[in-house]
Amino acid sequence: MIKTVESFLGWFSKPSYLRLTGHRIEVIVFLIRLKDEVPQILLGHSTYKNWMPPQEGVDLKESFEEAVIKCLNSECSIDTTKLVDNKELYIRSIRYINTLKLEENRVGERPIADNANEHAIGFVKMKSKAYWSATVRVSDELEELDNLKPNKLELTEVKWCEIDEAISLIKSSNRPEKSDLLVDTLLKVMSDLGFN
Repeated sequence: MIKTVESFLGWFSKPSYLRLTGHRIEVIVFLIRLKDEVPQILLGHSTYKNWMPPQEGVDLKESFEEAVIKCLNSECSIDTTKLVDNKELYIRSIRYINTLKLEENRVGERPIADNANEHAIGFVKMKSKAYWSATVRVSDELEELDNLKPNKLELTEVKWCEIDEAISLIKSSNRPEKSDLLVDTLLKVMSDLGFN
């Protein structure tokens, strides 16, 4: 009985409401480290030819934390289990950012969640994306994170960038709305971490 009530109440959450109105829920992973005392962020070069922090769709009944771990494992080949166990990686915060409408040619190209077809809401067409940011800190100077291998499906390259370089790459390779969303959030993440 309790499980049924929890399941029912889950449909009143912000992600569930947004899914029902055609939004795919995505978490953007702002993975931050210090290298020689200089803040860096991990960026990926997507198959759409833009640079951005790794991001992942959040499946139905999947937590944002699970999606963050899945993203880093699958897109960037980071052994998060080992890093979490050793307290070398931790998720500091996850926050809602905003929604962005899809370009007209991308509306409905994907389900609102990768596992949506298994549920009653599988008929909802994706028209927008709703973004959450995950601020993730990783221990500084971990050599195993210097030569990461992208999965080649979503990302063709990954690299650590100092913040100014990251902002430049994001601005030059994304449509203005997405660029503004990413840069504004990156600056907020850096401020929250005390890097001004």
